Amino acid sequence: METLYIKCIIPFRVIRDKKLTSLEKLILIHMVSFSKNNDIYCWGTNQYFCDIYKVSRQTISKSINNLVKLGYLRSEYDKFNKKNQKRRIFLSDGFYDEIKSIKDKFNTGIKEN
Repeated sequence: METLYIKCIIPFRVIRDKKLTSLEKLILIHMVSFSKNNDIYCWGTNQYFCDIYKVSRQTISKSINNLVKLGYLRSEYDKFNKKNQKRRIFLSDGFYDEIKSIKDKFNTGIKEN
């Protein structure tokens, strides 16, 4: 059995957000772990998330669309390849800034008195 480890920082407001399902929270945590900076998009496809969470493609698609609608994620489509458009998913700029701010606080170290 394969073991998946995810290390990320997530704001407590995400955990408490009643508009998000448990699956959406997991997907969001997963996507935060993929994002080293906001120039890097989530490389996980819907099928990847289906395989990880054992749900249908429709369920994954609905979850990602809800995360976009609620402002946690943003998606872009490849404008140059009309036949096989590829979606790229990023953390929304505001949510990315929030995550970065939390990470920066953890990386400041202990200050001298």
